[in-house]
Amino acid sequence: MKTVKITYPNGAIRYASKSKDQYFPIGGGFGFIPHDEAKIEEIDSIPNNMKEGLVCIDGSELISKAIWDKNRRWNGWLMPKIEAEDAKKIVAEHTDKEYTGLEMDGENILVIDYQYGENNEIICPELINGKTYYNLGYMGWVWEEYRYETED
Repeated sequence: MKTVKITYPNGAIRYASKSKDQYFPIGGGFGFIPHDEAKIEEIDSIPNNMKEGLVCIDGSELISKAIWDKNRRWNGWLMPKIEAEDAKKIVAEHTDKEYTGLEMDGENILVIDYQYGENNEIICPELINGKTYYNLGYMGWVWEEYRYETED
C-alpha cells in the first residue's frame, strides 16, 4: 500500500492510500479512481494537523496508540486512526453479536451489522508516515485523548 498526493487541475489536493487500482482517502471514505487529468505522486509523509498520542473509548480501560486530526471531531469526540497492533486488540475484544461486531479478514477489518444485517463495511489498513493504522474513529464511538492520572 502506498500513500499518494493527488493534485487536480483546479488545484485541489487530496491524500490517499493506494490499494490495487483504487485510492482510499486518508481520513476514511469510499474508494475512488481519480480524474484522468489529476497528477498523482507517491509521498513519504502527509503534511497535516495530526497529533500522535494515546486514546481510549470513554469509559473503557483499553488504551490505544493513535493519530488524529486536531481539527476534526465527531460531536466533539476524537476521530482517531489506531495503530495496527492496538486495532487488532480492539477487534479481538469487540465481539458484540447483538449490534455491531468487528472481525479480521486478512489485513482488513470487517464491520458487521448484526442488528439489521446491512451496511457491512471493510476498513483497510492505511500506511501513514511509515506506520500502519486503521480508521476506527469514524464509527460513532466516543474517543478521547488518554491522560495519565496521578495521585498526589
